[in-house]
Amino acid sequence: MALGGLGVVRGVVRVIKKNESPHATSGEPSPSRAVWTTTLGRPVANSIRSSWVILRFHHLFWLCQHVWVNSSDGLYRHDLAVVHHKGFGFHAAACAPGILEILAPVRARQGLVLELGCGTGLLTKELIAAGHQVIATDASAGMLEVARDFLGETAPAGRAPELRLLALPDDPLPQVDAIVAIGHPLNYLPDAASIDRALVAIAEALRPGGVVALDLADLEWGAARQNTPNYSDIGAEWAIITRFSTPRPDLFVRDITTFLANPDGSWRRDDEHHENVLVDTSQVPALMRGHGVEVEVRSSFGTETLPRGLRAVVGHRPPAVPP
Repeated sequence: MALGGLGVVRGVVRVIKKNESPHATSGEPSPSRAVWTTTLGRPVANSIRSSWVILRFHHLFWLCQHVWVNSSDGLYRHDLAVVHHKGFGFHAAACAPGILEILAPVRARQGLVLELGCGTGLLTKELIAAGHQVIATDASAGMLEVARDFLGETAPAGRAPELRLLALPDDPLPQVDAIVAIGHPLNYLPDAASIDRALVAIAEALRPGGVVALDLADLEWGAARQNTPNYSDIGAEWAIITRFSTPRPDLFVRDITTFLANPDGSWRRDDEHHENVLVDTSQVPALMRGHGVEVEVRSSFGTETLPRGLRAVVGHRPPAVPP
């Protein structure tokens, strides 16, 4: 699923021993309280958390000596992939029952499922548990690294999926009996034309009788999130800040700052900038019909409630006509 961060804030992460009084050194509030503030001094979050960590975000582009900063390129690098896996599995959990029901005919004939944008393997796990043969792909090596470890631990013996690094719209897709994609991975492509090319590639990869189930962020996604406030959360060994913007009606931006704890007690920080191209999903059925696949745009895959502006695209390629 897609996340975000606050790329313009530098942070101080100080590890406090359980018996240490933070007031003695910094005048901070109780160590059981995490206080996050933006560079403008407005509160982002104020939550009761672990008794041994205080996070306070002080100055623009400044870090204390205990935080290592990663400035490499790419989306969903290792640290964000870990945070995504630990804290944001709810979308896969919500979508899985509806998708499994859609794929039931494919499982009955032991068809092959291609998962695009598999992330850390949360939906993949559900597909395998239901008895599907799966090729799980993602454009992020960091996501696949986490997925490989996760699925290696959870998949039944002999049932681990094939994992592939695959980037749409240019990498070729294998011929399969079903294609699934959640977390709107197609919206990460650079423009609407690339999204169209990816949808065409998906249509052409479906065998006769094959089904497709994917989600896409519609133009409504951006309209519904104008002036969305910053988001923040903290787990036992991770923290994330999200800043959102909509520079134009068809573009939704997330700037992501993550913090992960290191084994030595220090913390490291990473920043990512994510842009989602939003599309008019009402145009998708005609596009895919032109390539032999009939789809409809739905509000959900099953009984789940998708976020506002996220659409489920569900359909099939008609079976081959006997000669």
